[in-house]
Amino acid sequence: MSEASCEVPEPLSQKYSVPRRNAHPVLVARHRSMDRQVFWNPRRNARPQTFDSASEAASADPTAGRGCDFCDPLRFTAADAWGRVENEHALTASNLFKITSSHGVIILRSHDPYDWNLAQLRGMIRAAGEWFVNEHGARPEAPECGALIWNSLQRAGASQYHPHLQAMLTPHGMPEQVRAWRGESEYHRRMRDGGRGMWEAEARAHDGAGLLHGVTDGEDAAWVYPSMCPLKDMEVVVLGESLCSPAFTLALYSALRTLIDDLGLKTWNMGILNLEITKERTNVLDTRPPPLSTDPTLWRPVWARIVSRGKPTTQSSDFGGLEVMLDASTGHTDPYFLSDALARRLRECADAAGGGYSKGWQRP
Repeated sequence: MSEASCEVPEPLSQKYSVPRRNAHPVLVARHRSMDRQVFWNPRRNARPQTFDSASEAASADPTAGRGCDFCDPLRFTAADAWGRVENEHALTASNLFKITSSHGVIILRSHDPYDWNLAQLRGMIRAAGEWFVNEHGARPEAPECGALIWNSLQRAGASQYHPHLQAMLTPHGMPEQVRAWRGESEYHRRMRDGGRGMWEAEARAHDGAGLLHGVTDGEDAAWVYPSMCPLKDMEVVVLGESLCSPAFTLALYSALRTLIDDLGLKTWNMGILNLEITKERTNVLDTRPPPLSTDPTLWRPVWARIVSRGKPTTQSSDFGGLEVMLDASTGHTDPYFLSDALARRLRECADAAGGGYSKGWQRP
């Protein structure tokens, strides 16, 4: 049990009938053996929903560009106790209905979830990195495991049409993070003499299948591939040295634009993990953070995943018993079709940004 709080401006307080100092308890229940976790905050039932119904134009802006809270964020979003991060393209807010005591929102200064460029995405990511550092520094016993997500439109779980990320710091890591680190440790224990860690091995496995792509920006590098074992359709994985590294953000932008512009993606979930904020090491701002160890098998990149959530107008759910109860999924889009689309877009975006593109595994 912990307390979540934020500072609420007067217009927001009146609009949603919340106190100026919005404080409430949040409870986290963890099933350690099964790597499950649930957040209890009854106030989340009062979250504003701009998507009231599944209309024929479900991806259309329900506010028609008027009355959007995130278009007037200083009046209609809360601030963290330490304030806000602001830059040309984005600013941060405190989540009004938190799932954990450290739960922020990164808001793009543009209302359209599809119309943004590389500089704008980098502005959002940079603001997120600074939010992690500020939030960690403001707490005496701050949690050190970061998570960043993007739910786009109602089918993906968003309550606002306006593009925004959610940033969280937790003491133990989200279940997906815990599973990944456990797998990393197990791989290191079993394959220690192989000369490579789990993350490099996964990238090289996709390289062996002809699916791995690389982009560079100077000495910085990142890697992109369509997953051979996707959670949901069109899963694309991006690996980079740090959250704000130019190659990682270029690769992330290219992957998203491939899905949106070339493959018609309308609604998606994105998650970024392996974000660490400690006194010894942080990988949320530095382009090339200090290595975890002198052991090259312990390379741990920033890890992003993007999945399609289907068509906004579809009435049936894309999560059924197979996914919810059995933790499995069915594949739809051919990863080689997706890989070809990624190659074209990655090359185009890298050329435009003055970077480089390559097929396969290369690490500076």
